[in-house]
Amino acid sequence: QSIGYGATYICHKKTTIAVINAGYADGYPRVLNDKTYCFINGKKNLIVGRVSMDSICIKVDTGDVKVGDDVVLWGKEIAIEDVARSAGTIGYELSCRAGGLLA
Repeated sequence: QSIGYGATYICHKKTTIAVINAGYADGYPRVLNDKTYCFINGKKNLIVGRVSMDSICIKVDTGDVKVGDDVVLWGKEIAIEDVARSAGTIGYELSCRAGGLLA
């Protein structure tokens, strides 16, 4: 099975994918497909597929992720500067572009 527009990520085995309602319309860089990670319940998870306008897909390897869990795209666990570097920009640009969902 493929994930995201253009089928840029292929699941070669049974995989659990979490989908969050944030995307490039909220200021998260579209270029970060398959290039960075986030944290859910303190655990590091890879962002997979293309970042869409209103959604981001996350590969979760743990069974303890549930609807309503907080997802950290940048913050205590992952510095905004690290995310920005992966996107080829600076942290200030990301913080200025971030909408309410990414605050």
